Amino acid sequence: MEAEVIKNFTDKNRNRAYQVGHIYQHSELKRINELEEKGFIKKKPTAKKAISKNTKLNSKMIEKSSDE
Repeated sequence: MEAEVIKNFTDKNRNRAYQVGHIYQHSELKRINELEEKGFIKKKPTAKKAISKNTKLNSKMIEKSSDE
Protein backbone atom coordinates (compact mmCIF):
# COMPACT_ATOMS: atom_id res chain seq x y z
CA MET A 1 0.00 0.00 0.00
CA GLU A 2 1.16 3.54 -0.72
CA ALA A 3 0.69 6.75 1.22
CA GLU A 4 1.86 10.34 0.79
CA VAL A 5 4.16 11.77 3.45
CA ILE A 6 2.55 14.90 4.93
CA LYS A 7 5.01 15.45 7.80
CA ASN A 8 8.75 14.67 7.84
CA PHE A 9 9.63 11.60 9.91
CA THR A 10 12.16 8.81 10.35
CA ASP A 11 10.65 5.33 10.21
CA LYS A 12 11.75 3.58 13.41
CA ASN A 13 11.38 0.14 11.79
CA ARG A 14 13.47 0.93 8.71
CA ASN A 15 15.69 3.70 10.12
CA ARG A 16 14.95 5.71 6.97
CA ALA A 17 13.97 9.37 6.72
CA TYR A 18 10.90 10.42 4.72
CA GLN A 19 10.18 13.97 3.63
CA VAL A 20 6.91 15.76 2.84
CA GLY A 21 5.67 14.91 -0.65
CA HIS A 22 7.45 11.57 -0.88
CA ILE A 23 5.61 8.26 -1.14
CA TYR A 24 5.76 5.80 1.74
CA GLN A 25 5.21 2.15 0.83
CA HIS A 26 4.55 -0.73 3.18
CA SER A 27 2.93 -4.12 2.78
CA GLU A 28 1.26 -4.06 6.21
CA LEU A 29 -1.92 -2.01 6.55
CA LYS A 30 -1.38 -1.93 10.33
CA ARG A 31 1.81 0.12 9.91
CA ILE A 32 0.19 2.47 7.38
CA ASN A 33 -2.72 3.07 9.78
CA GLU A 34 -0.34 3.69 12.68
CA LEU A 35 1.60 6.35 10.77
CA GLU A 36 -1.61 7.94 9.48
CA GLU A 37 -3.03 8.18 13.01
CA LYS A 38 0.17 9.94 14.13
CA GLY A 39 -0.21 12.44 11.28
CA PHE A 40 2.86 11.49 9.24
CA ILE A 41 1.18 10.10 6.13
CA LYS A 42 -2.11 10.21 4.21
CA LYS A 43 -3.39 7.13 2.42
CA LYS A 44 -3.80 7.38 -1.32
CA PRO A 45 -7.33 6.56 -2.45
CA THR A 46 -7.61 3.28 -4.29
CA ALA A 47 -8.61 3.40 -7.93
CA LYS A 48 -12.04 1.99 -7.06
CA LYS A 49 -12.70 4.75 -4.50
CA ALA A 50 -11.47 7.46 -6.86
CA ILE A 51 -13.77 6.22 -9.63
CA SER A 52 -16.70 6.12 -7.23
CA LYS A 53 -16.11 9.71 -6.08
CA ASN A 54 -15.82 10.94 -9.67
CA THR A 55 -19.00 9.13 -10.68
CA LYS A 56 -20.94 10.71 -7.79
CA LEU A 57 -19.56 14.14 -8.65
CA ASN A 58 -20.47 13.79 -12.32
CA SER A 59 -23.98 12.62 -11.41
CA LYS A 60 -24.51 15.69 -9.22
CA MET A 61 -23.27 17.99 -11.99
CA ILE A 62 -25.64 16.39 -14.50
CA GLU A 63 -28.58 16.68 -12.10
CA LYS A 64 -27.80 20.34 -11.46
CA SER A 65 -27.55 21.20 -15.15
CA SER A 66 -30.83 19.36 -15.84
CA ASP A 67 -32.59 21.47 -13.20
CA GLU A 68 -31.62 24.75 -14.87
